[in-house]
Amino acid sequence: MPNAHPSITARNVATAVTAAWQRTSNNPSTLEIPLGTVATLALHTQITDRPERTPSDLGQLARTDLLRELSETWARVWLDQPYLVQIASPLHRWLDDQVSDETVRAIRAVLDAANRAGLPHLVDRRHGVPAVDVLGFLVTELRPASARQHLGEFYTPPEVAELMAALTMPELPDPGRLFTDPTAGTGGLLAATANRIRALGGDPAHYGWELADINHLSVACAAANAILWGLGDHVLVYRADTLAPGDHRAAAVSTRAQVLEHHRGVVRAARLAALLTREATPASTGTSPTAAAAS
Repeated sequence: MPNAHPSITARNVATAVTAAWQRTSNNPSTLEIPLGTVATLALHTQITDRPERTPSDLGQLARTDLLRELSETWARVWLDQPYLVQIASPLHRWLDDQVSDETVRAIRAVLDAANRAGLPHLVDRRHGVPAVDVLGFLVTELRPASARQHLGEFYTPPEVAELMAALTMPELPDPGRLFTDPTAGTGGLLAATANRIRALGGDPAHYGWELADINHLSVACAAANAILWGLGDHVLVYRADTLAPGDHRAAAVSTRAQVLEHHRGVVRAARLAALLTREATPASTGTSPTAAAAS
């Protein structure tokens, strides 16, 4: 049974997943796959509209069905959040490669550990749960302490982040305000900000959010978190050393515009193809639409 406090549950998920991955993987130093598996399970929990399939069913699927379900989860999210899915690509790009049987067994172990530790209850926003940085806990747990020190990463405890948000935001800010974090990591401070906005009666999707970090996996996790936390469409996430010279934000804005334009083109082409298919398909009576109109 998951602990009632979200941060404790998140820590339990991270500990359980790390143990499962290191016990079963033939390459335990690889972080993208366990992080991506947990991110996919969290997204699947939020978007699944099939009551006959619960998050715990994923690990029971046959090999091909499992990998297809994981890939299709990201494809479905891409329809609504193409930019964030693109930025989060390190978490799902490995699904495009040949995944070994050994890795599939490790993925099943990660799914089982995450389910048992309470991940689905932690991320199901349909039940009003607060935003919690599970991926932040997990990436911290997966990385050795020496690696975190080398990267200069220091994870802000959620309790501290929540206190900071309460002190700096006594009242609900006007919609449209921009919240930024130039050293965001996986976005834990902005999770607390989003929770504070909801506690004050607001919607985080009515605000702007910008997150930057130097580590590519942290950036990918921040993008996935932005989807999980419901931050909306006004989000910019990018990899950059914000202390170094250069207009990193401008390049990120350009990338976002390109991704969104590509998405619009793909959606327009899909709609046109669907329209042409319908017009070319005879009605159930066997009469073509043209013939029916002529009669």
